[in-house]
Amino acid sequence: MIHRAVILASSPILQPEDIDLADWSQRAVPETNSFREAKARTLEQFEQTYLRNLLTAHQGNITHAAKYAGEARRSLQRLVKKHSLDRHVFLA
Repeated sequence: MIHRAVILASSPILQPEDIDLADWSQRAVPETNSFREAKARTLEQFEQTYLRNLLTAHQGNITHAAKYAGEARRSLQRLVKKHSLDRHVFLA
């Protein structure tokens, strides 16, 4: 919004009328209908990214990855399965 205002401003000093807050407020509408949905989606994305990075770092070895993460091996296996990840893809 500021970048746009600087480009479109008629003078070198920005004035309040140079900044179109009405346009910005329309874009600030959240993508989901509830906090719970947004939280669930964010958690899913975090888990998937974390698991991919963890399995990459440990070449797909669930035991080593679980130990590093401080999780039980079975818990980590369940998460890998939940996200449909194939540990063999991460083998070095």
